[in-house]
Amino acid sequence: MNPTGALHELLVDLAAITDMLAVVDSGETVAEMHGPGRLELKLQGQWWKVESGNWHVHFKPGSVAGVQFVEATDDAHTGIPKLYYVRLADGVGDTIIRFYFPSPWLDDDERRTEFQPERVAQFEAVRDRFVGREGIAAVTRNTPTSSPQ
Repeated sequence: MNPTGALHELLVDLAAITDMLAVVDSGETVAEMHGPGRLELKLQGQWWKVESGNWHVHFKPGSVAGVQFVEATDDAHTGIPKLYYVRLADGVGDTIIRFYFPSPWLDDDERRTEFQPERVAQFEAVRDRFVGREGIAAVTRNTPTSSPQ
């Protein structure tokens, strides 16, 4: 995937969205990084640095072979039927990082609230702008209860 093409544009768009959640999952360990406000994205040589507040993560743009916009059923969180996120994967299909859009069932303090359709519309607008470009796809998933996804 071209690190200066659609993938770069997508990451810039995601960084501009307030209250995104970045998740790195090695299979045995999951790190959930939520920061106030927006993510900062910096290209540093062969690495991208994603940062917010007191945390940051680095990953190589050249390792990203696939991008999916995911709408997943969520059996793990009571009152939150779906999750909306972007998944970056390597050449064998393993997840590198996921970027979760703000939940339409949670308020800004992450308390349950009435459904906020504008948050789904935000996901759909970004998805519709990128799906079909450079192999970026939209998928639906059923997230098992035991999974932190």
